[in-house]
Amino acid sequence: MLLGKKGFVAAVCVVIVAAFAGLCSAAELKIALMQAQAGDAKKYQPLLDYLVKKGVQAQFVSAPDYHAAAAMFSQGRVDAMFSGSGIAGTMMIKELAVPLVRPVKADGTSTYAAVVIAPKGAPFFTGTGDYFNDKRVIFAALASAGEFFFRSCGPSKPKEIMKAGSHDAAIDALNRGQADVAIVKNSVWNKEKEKYPGLQKVGEDKGENPDMTLIVSRM
Repeated sequence: MLLGKKGFVAAVCVVIVAAFAGLCSAAELKIALMQAQAGDAKKYQPLLDYLVKKGVQAQFVSAPDYHAAAAMFSQGRVDAMFSGSGIAGTMMIKELAVPLVRPVKADGTSTYAAVVIAPKGAPFFTGTGDYFNDKRVIFAALASAGEFFFRSCGPSKPKEIMKAGSHDAAIDALNRGQADVAIVKNSVWNKEKEKYPGLQKVGEDKGENPDMTLIVSRM
């Protein structure tokens, strides 16, 4: 289901209330958000307000990185999560979660892709894993526009593989010289690239991944 911003929040409210209508008043619905999405807590505050009015107590729980978010969900420490497609797909394959809704951005898009970022003057991405040979590569673990894309490029022999807590953190580490190449979400790069005049996009994934799916526990 694809929805505009206002419609998305409204639909999420209705769906969550329906999905968790059986919760007793003392129970609390926990919804995971990544720390890098700190602004989302404020953006989705109307969702919490609506749930309270409907008798469902809820709170946002912050996860430090993608590994932690996946662990929290699989261990039943959270009941729902706004997630990129990597974690969402993994949880669905493991039959731990079901997807409910995802939003459409103001420009009408609802997907994202991976981009390869390197210092200006670096060779352009060849499309195969050999490109990463002898390079320090950084990306977000369990992310479609990160680790998943890196693994899909085929065999490689990087000098070092580093895991970042978020796409933003990967870009910042690259800018500080801690890595030679970063693989990140295109929407994050497009938002942040003006801050990094010394970096450039050297390649991209032509595929698309559904963005910010709301998944809920099957448990």
